[in-house]
Amino acid sequence: KGTKDMNGNANHRNVYITNFNSSYSFFNISDFASHDNIKHITSGRLNIHSIKELTRKITYSIADITPDDYVLLCGSTIAQAISLAIIFEKLGSINLLIFDALKNEYFMRKMSVSDYDDIATANK
Repeated sequence: KGTKDMNGNANHRNVYITNFNSSYSFFNISDFASHDNIKHITSGRLNIHSIKELTRKITYSIADITPDDYVLLCGSTIAQAISLAIIFEKLGSINLLIFDALKNEYFMRKMSVSDYDDIATANK
């Protein structure tokens, strides 16, 4: 559950939320990053009819993302899809935070482009 340093503090990784909405509860994210390290890729209502402008905003918002950071898929599916495509292109992998409603906590799953390359090669 999360990554902590030797003192039990959350590591200084960022959590990027694809479409932040203040009505959602993100209290469990503190297991993965401090409040100051939670970044909103987009927030609120989005103009999904202007994909070019949305892509520009998302690209700017995740300019500093690193392979150690987390991505929490939330809200607009188009914002999620564009964010994931840009991050995969930039980093080749993504640390996804997935909410387990039964345990009321997040867990991390790493997705890598190479995982899918292996599957595609095996299916030829």
